[in-house]
This record gives sequence, structure tokens and C-alpha cells, in this order.
Amino acid sequence: METLDSLIKSARRSISLDMQVGCDDGGGRKLYEVIPDENFNLDNMLEKKDLAGIIRSAIKNLTPREEKVLRLRFGITESATNMGEFPISESELKLLEERANEYA
Repeated sequence: METLDSLIKSARRSISLDMQVGCDDGGGRKLYEVIPDENFNLDNMLEKKDLAGIIRSAIKNLTPREEKVLRLRFGITESATNMGEFPISESELKLLEERANEYA
């Protein structure tokens, strides 16, 4: 009997996430637009946005060279393979990292 119930339940018609819900005049929304995203966390999103603003502000205080070194070092934008075109000594790198830690 359990098997029969399972078969009956699984044979139900499926629905499309693109199905219109709400108004029939085409002004409604799609089903996928009204299903809540359980992974979405507004607080985390706002914290990331605030952090990005803080980082942008701190980067403005750096020279273009320092900015590029930090971006390459931490993978903020450009590929680290470009580091060869931008030579830097170990002591200079250490100094820049110490300066960056002052903002942390």
C-alpha cells in the first residue's frame, strides 16, 4: 500500500517555475520570483557592502603602486600572474603589508 501511495504522489503533475502567479493580465509575477531564498541573509549582504566601502576608502589613501600590489597580493582584481611585470623586493612587500595591517 505504501508503494502505491508513493506512486500516486509521484505521478502528480509538475508545475513550472516560470508559471505566472497573481494577475492573469500578464502583469503578475513568475512563481520563481515569489519563492523565498532561504540562503539570502540581508544582514550579511549589508555587512559585505559596508566592508567593501571601508576597503575602497582605505585604498584611496595608497599610492597607485601600493594599491596594485595589494590588489594582486590578495586577488582583489587582477590576476597574480601579472606580478612579474611589477617587480617588488621582499623588504618592500613586507613594508607594504605592515602598512596595510595598520588599516585592519
